[in-house]
Amino acid sequence: MAEYALQLSEAEAGRRRREAMQAEGHALTEDVARWGAALDRLDREAARPVAFLPRFWALGRRTA
Repeated sequence: MAEYALQLSEAEAGRRRREAMQAEGHALTEDVARWGAALDRLDREAARPVAFLPRFWALGRRTA
């Protein structure tokens, strides 16, 4: 049940972000429809795309 609630909140958050982009003029209704169609196509694919985004950090100290 908690898993389902998480999915609903993520969907609600996505809807609100899209509405905010449209309200600010950064996205048109056609843009949002196009994005939705693309995401629906991805959902129908057998193999989902995966992105690996490495982030490297280095910490050090200068010698005096």
